[in-house]
Amino acid sequence: MYNYSYKSKILISYFLIISIVVFLLINLFIVTNSSDVGQITQKNMYNKALEREKFFHIFFKPYFSSINAVTRNKNFKNSLTNGIDYKYIQNYFISLHASLPNLRQIRYLDFDGNEIIRVNSSFLNSNDSLKKTIEVVPQNKLQNKKEIQYFKKFKELNIGEVGISKIELNKEFGKITLPKQPVVRLGMILTDNDKNKKGIIIYNISLRELFKNLDDTVLYHTHLIDKNGSFLSHHNPNYGLIGKDMSYNLYDEFPEYAYTVLSEDSYYLKNFYSFRIRDFNNGQNIKMVLEPKFLEEVEQTQKTQNNFVWLSILFSVVLLPVIIYFSKLPDFLRDKANKEQQHDKLTGLPNRVTLVNDLINKKFPSSTIVILISINNLLKIQSTYGFKISDEVVKTFHKMLNSLDEENILKIYSNNYSTFTINFEYTDYGSFKNFIDFLVNNLESCSFTLNDEEFDFLLDITLGISNPHKLNYGIEELSEAENALEIALSKNKPYDIFDAKHNENIKTNKENIQLARKIKNAIEQNGLILHYQPIFNNQSKKIEKYECLARIKDGDELIYPNIFLPISKQINKYNNLSFLIIDRAFEYFKDKSVEFSINLSILDITNIDLQKYLFEKIEEFDVKDRLVIEIVEQEGIANYAEFISFLEKIREYGCKVAIDDFGSGYSNFDYIVKMSDYIDYLKIDGSLIKGISTNPKTQLLVGTLKFLCDNLRIKVIAEFIEDKETFEIIVNMGVVYCQGYYIGEPQDKIKEENNE
Repeated sequence: MYNYSYKSKILISYFLIISIVVFLLINLFIVTNSSDVGQITQKNMYNKALEREKFFHIFFKPYFSSINAVTRNKNFKNSLTNGIDYKYIQNYFISLHASLPNLRQIRYLDFDGNEIIRVNSSFLNSNDSLKKTIEVVPQNKLQNKKEIQYFKKFKELNIGEVGISKIELNKEFGKITLPKQPVVRLGMILTDNDKNKKGIIIYNISLRELFKNLDDTVLYHTHLIDKNGSFLSHHNPNYGLIGKDMSYNLYDEFPEYAYTVLSEDSYYLKNFYSFRIRDFNNGQNIKMVLEPKFLEEVEQTQKTQNNFVWLSILFSVVLLPVIIYFSKLPDFLRDKANKEQQHDKLTGLPNRVTLVNDLINKKFPSSTIVILISINNLLKIQSTYGFKISDEVVKTFHKMLNSLDEENILKIYSNNYSTFTINFEYTDYGSFKNFIDFLVNNLESCSFTLNDEEFDFLLDITLGISNPHKLNYGIEELSEAENALEIALSKNKPYDIFDAKHNENIKTNKENIQLARKIKNAIEQNGLILHYQPIFNNQSKKIEKYECLARIKDGDELIYPNIFLPISKQINKYNNLSFLIIDRAFEYFKDKSVEFSINLSILDITNIDLQKYLFEKIEEFDVKDRLVIEIVEQEGIANYAEFISFLEKIREYGCKVAIDDFGSGYSNFDYIVKMSDYIDYLKIDGSLIKGISTNPKTQLLVGTLKFLCDNLRIKVIAEFIEDKETFEIIVNMGVVYCQGYYIGEPQDKIKEENNE
């Protein structure tokens, strides 16, 4: 029996593999070429159509949001009320141009069609919408647009409604501007502070970039057509609005099914798909047409495949010397891989794997403590300056640690990208404390030069240190340091040293981990239940509505929202719970006549999927006139326009809105005044109600709040009514509704009849 060398085995294996690969490639190409390539593109055509339609709407979204924001701008309204501040409006329009890359014009017109203010932008070249100049049009060059069709259309808009013009070529003084620019215009009615109509704001948006990017796909051509079959955009630059032959239309390109395409909202053939673009009502009934372009390249692909086989054979011959060379290096590569596995590539320091092994195997003196050093703002530096700069920060920080003149440093590790570890030999508390103070005070400044550019960063450093008074001599030291680091970060301390008190934090972490599992089980195994707490009308003396309160049932234990909701946010299960609450509440109250409320936070409201689901369920269960959305403000409102849009839609559906826990979160009186048009109920938090019977200041505050709500036509609900005395005080103050244990505890069922 032959005893082949390792090199011979490698070469034999190499030739065998090359032969197999070539054989498989040939057979794979045969199978591929025998298949219908058109079927491949068909499978993806519908999904690609949805993707292109989504891209279309994403393009327009910032412009719709911006023009809505302009009509609600407080300073703009003040100018319309008190006299036009031309300078302010001109500067405001200029700033809008700078933030909206494809915006060509912003115009403010009166209702006679006269341009009051117009700010134009012009591109450096027709294909570059990102580099443009912005100019305010002089008064003597302003035009009158009263006879223009889009102005007539926008003039008839309702307040708050966005109008969309036809997609057409841009004209100035009745002539098409050159180079050709396809544009669409958005318009809205402007009002002053007294809601008097003061004119029209019009955005002129260049669509050249949109047309270009719509067709930027590998497998498909994408066209836009109007209701007459005329091409608005076409992959061939000779056709469409910006082409030489604008008369070329759908009947010229697809005569056999052009009529059907224009007659039907959507039309699908083997290699063709058309559909009407939704939610873009400009009167042109715009449709998107997709056709695969991959079929035209099949013949070329087959040639490429044959060439690839021959190139593979040739490449295998050329590669042979390299294979022979590397066949000699298996041991070297194995050793190198082992080294890389145990060391950080960026700094060359031993990594966490080595640290854990060293601690488990007790490769240090028994007096060793572990110091974790976290660079908290490293990811922020990375996102701002890029990977090269953040990498240089890490390498510079590594050099700073290596240069420390401290004989008690045993070894330095790179725990992860932003965390380093020092194994330190503890001798006495004074020397140890001096070293910690030195680290805190001297590691925060990081300076270096890269590509002849100087950088100077102030690093946000936090230390976590194992217990120096009770040395564990093992892996426990790392666990203690990690726990101390977590505490220091949560309390914004420069460092934290582990001691016996930290065991409570470890216990809390374990409980939270167990609670996370219970939350997940509740979602997956129907463990989320609802209880319903009655709300009493002090005037009619009846229970008129109920609030839905979530509970997690774990065996015989009930877990309340103040316990499980914070953890659900940490493990990204919060929205899952909200979906279930909507299901449970709507199903329970679908055949009941009383009002009921569910709690939604800002996290829920800003979740597009949850919004869509909520409105679908409102329609499905027909609870419009009985549903109250309680807004729980545990987080501040980051996107005020998005929040208002949600409230407007809720009100359009006929549902009511309540602000929950007023007095405990981000709400204030100014907030209530601004939101008064959308609020039906204001729920006063229990922190203001508890003890009201003995606290005149609280009584004054609640009375003031009620007075404000009465004038804003908002009904007040007092929460936390726990006893008769509190109930009578609230009733005597004229508060309409009460809720609390004195009225009724939350139960898993409601009473069928309202009780006095």
